[in-house]
Parts: sequence; structure tokens; C-alpha cells
Amino acid sequence: AIWFAAGILIALGIVNSISFLAIIIFVTTIGDSLATIFGSLVKSTKLPYNRKKSVAGFLAIFIFSGIFGFALIGLQGVGIAFLSAVLESISMHPLDDNFILPVILGAISYVV
Repeated sequence: AIWFAAGILIALGIVNSISFLAIIIFVTTIGDSLATIFGSLVKSTKLPYNRKKSVAGFLAIFIFSGIFGFALIGLQGVGIAFLSAVLESISMHPLDDNFILPVILGAISYVV
């Protein structure tokens, strides 16, 4: 919970677009939760670069976040969803994905 709060607070400080901020919050809360649920319940192969994560979890965060992102800002939202899925799938201890996702996506929104 501390990592999540810290990541969201940093994103709030650097994101200029309310739509982009909504996507970041969706990805970090709903998308990441769905990745965990689908990754645990659906039998699928493990990702070759992170054996703790599965293809089902990767697709869950990408598809649901992509739909939400597309509804808000179009194809750029789908790109953000893909980047989110990649970031979530490569995150490893000690860096928590609940911190990494909002901070990196917030930094990207600042640059874009």
C-alpha cells in the first residue's frame, strides 16, 4: 500500500493530463489486479523473461487497460496499455510494480 501511495502521489505531481492520469490510476489499480487474478486462475505459459508472471496476466492488463485507454485518448491509450503490461511483467523485487507503473508512466506523460 505504501508503494502504491508513493507512486500515485509522484504521478499526481508530474502528470498534466487528467485523461493520462486516469489511465495511470486504472492501470495501477484495476489492470494490475486483473493481471494477478487472470495470471492465477487461467492456465497459461510463463513469460520467458520472468517465470513468476504468465501470458494470461500480461494479456489481462494489456486488454483491459487498452480498452480503457482507447476510450479516453485513442490509439495512444493502447500504447500506454502495452507499455504498462511490459513494465508490470518485468518488475521484480525490490522494485514494486505498484510504484514503478505510475512513476514511469507519469514521467512518460511529462515528456509526451
